[in-house]
Amino acid sequence: MRSLSRRRFLEIGAATSFLALLNERTTGAQSTPEPDSVVVARNGTPSELASGAVRSLGGMDSFVGAGDVVLIKPNASFSVPPGTGANTSPEIASTVARLALEAGASKVILTDHRINKPGPLTVQINGLREAAEGCGGEFLVLQQESDFETVDLNQARTLTKVEVAKAYLESDVLINLPVLKHHDATGSSVGLKGLMGLVYDRTVFHREGLDATIADLSLGIRPNLTIVDATKTLMTNGPRGPGEVIEMGKVVAGVDPVAVDVASMALAYSLGYQDFGIDDRNAYVKIAGELGVGDSDPSSVLARTFEVDVKEQIGPCPPSTRKGAIPAWTPYASLSVASVALGLAAMVYDRRRTRDAK
Repeated sequence: MRSLSRRRFLEIGAATSFLALLNERTTGAQSTPEPDSVVVARNGTPSELASGAVRSLGGMDSFVGAGDVVLIKPNASFSVPPGTGANTSPEIASTVARLALEAGASKVILTDHRINKPGPLTVQINGLREAAEGCGGEFLVLQQESDFETVDLNQARTLTKVEVAKAYLESDVLINLPVLKHHDATGSSVGLKGLMGLVYDRTVFHREGLDATIADLSLGIRPNLTIVDATKTLMTNGPRGPGEVIEMGKVVAGVDPVAVDVASMALAYSLGYQDFGIDDRNAYVKIAGELGVGDSDPSSVLARTFEVDVKEQIGPCPPSTRKGAIPAWTPYASLSVASVALGLAAMVYDRRRTRDAK
């Protein structure tokens, strides 16, 4: 649902401007992200955005060592062509796989639990099998119960056991590579929700409650790095579509899976799409924060979010006001990471309004 009044948009914008000024004055000479930062890459092709985001976090060799088996988990379960926003961009998937191999990985496996059948045909249609194999990796379609193994989820509140892909348990590094999109059941789907693609029986999640179980799952599956494809975002009628698709031209990345989800959702929320908020919808984000998986506080995430202009330089959030041409390939290229700040400020605004009303 999209609902954001002009008055409220301007109020939030004013608050964001204040936060921008405050951040500029307090960051001082700081000009590069810290290891726990969230980076938002812009102003490039999908491949350039993915490479720039990883580079700004220290490069792929900060996450992948020589001989490592790397598992990459894209959204790949829908049999729709690239560009519809339902699956991860093949170009981004191929780039991330190539970076892992260049960092010394002995094997790179892309995997997802298919929803549309047959699985092999699905990943052929959406282009992700070719993306994997074209750079020297492979695509593993999770289909049989024998592909999974039961694990305990310590400290979980609802989901105490779950059947997880053996490929994850046998890997050295997990890179979560979701697409930012709408989801009719939760509000939106990013990294935490996407980890359900490494689970065999997903009916238990729906039966026990998606928000609680998604948060519990994040205790048992911990990505080393999360890279979110926000180049073409399915804003409505997700998770499969067809729906409204906006070319945002962004990639969001970081090591904190919760903070990356919050920053990613803020991109869509800043445009007035309330299903991407974290109070009325997507409660699993807040629960994961309570469980200690990561940072779900919008104010805190804002302070850790950095812009990456892949054609120029890295700068603290919010970015400078340098003027430049809008690339023809994305009408939203002019939306810098300030749009993340706007969305996060809106989340803070809503949270305080809800608290004050109680």
